[in-house]
Amino acid sequence: MPVDVSALAPAFARLVGAAVTDDVADRERDQVEVLLADAARVQGLVEAVRLAATNRLQVLADSTGLLDPEQILGQLGRTSRRDVSQTIRRAHATNAIPQLATALADGDVSVTHLDAVSNALTRLEPDQRDLLAAEGDWITTVASRSTPDELARALALRVRQLCVDDGIARFERQRRATTLRHWTDQITGMMCLYGEFDPETGARITAAIHATVEQLFHDTTPDTCPDDDRKQGHLRALAVARLLEGTPNGSPSRPTFVVVIDQQTLWNGLHATSRIEIAGDVELPVETLRRHACLADIIPVVLDGNGVAVDVGRSRRLATPAQRHALRAMYPRCAIHGCTVAFDNCEPHHILYWRHGGPSDLANLIPLCSKHHHLAHEGGWQLSLRPDDRLLTVTLPDGTTLANPPPHAKTLSADRPCPCAC
Repeated sequence: MPVDVSALAPAFARLVGAAVTDDVADRERDQVEVLLADAARVQGLVEAVRLAATNRLQVLADSTGLLDPEQILGQLGRTSRRDVSQTIRRAHATNAIPQLATALADGDVSVTHLDAVSNALTRLEPDQRDLLAAEGDWITTVASRSTPDELARALALRVRQLCVDDGIARFERQRRATTLRHWTDQITGMMCLYGEFDPETGARITAAIHATVEQLFHDTTPDTCPDDDRKQGHLRALAVARLLEGTPNGSPSRPTFVVVIDQQTLWNGLHATSRIEIAGDVELPVETLRRHACLADIIPVVLDGNGVAVDVGRSRRLATPAQRHALRAMYPRCAIHGCTVAFDNCEPHHILYWRHGGPSDLANLIPLCSKHHHLAHEGGWQLSLRPDDRLLTVTLPDGTTLANPPPHAKTLSADRPCPCAC
């Protein structure tokens, strides 16, 4: 970790001088800006040494089995367990990309840049992490010339390119990791909730909370509501309580995704210069976005190769109540033969995807349960529907084709199992 002492020594001397004279309050703007730059440079060196020591402590712990790095870091740094975890993640980032440690010591990047790199590394499988780490020079250059948010966006695109499955594997891991726990705080007596949700589920929950807050408290607020920065948190908590009793208007809330996407990615999938931006910093695979075109309100802004908006999609793609009644008459359950999920627990699916011009017409809609809807998008199933008798053909990823007539048609044996063995 070579350090440019020629620039660091004067910066440190100026900070010491300011501390000794205690005259910062009397300085002009240009002098204050110099002190802030000096503080950032010295802080970068301190953090670089801290992270190097953290990496060494982890090596010693692994070799002896007698040390608890988290306990030592917490005690010596007088920090919380959360801060310790963050320090360890940053240390892992500099261990994987040593160039970042040098840039940090020279004051060219901040620890917030390291957080963006750490987040990107955790999204990848081990072999993919090695590929990203091998681009350390590029990452360090981008970090030194951009804000942490700009770096995070650049890394998000690179992560998508390295994920050959468009992030579907990570998305499935997030779905499996979704969790919620609750406990009673022994000091305050308050009931506490803590949850982690995959991006899709999280967007659905936050959309429902936002809609409920707007409906309940648009004109008035309850007497219990604080008038300081706790106000919105209080209203959201009341909205969650109401949602558990049932939504105010009796209908489920769905998330609205505003998606900026280039035309080539929408039609053909990810490429080297793909652009996908979802309002709210939500990250979802392309296929998941396509599935939401069937069941959620999505407002896509499609860009051509020059970044010009060529289409701003309709905000409504849901089947109408009349269409749902007609579908229910034909399909008392999921359209996949052998699946027993009732129609009311299914979602209308567009056979010809919206991105290919598929309309929300009965001839293009079938009901699918959540599992089979995922398989029709993220799972690679190919579906086609014959218009005259609604014979649904499913082509599995291995090339196997299966015929699925409407449930009322008795042309197939009722004991043939569902192809996904549900």
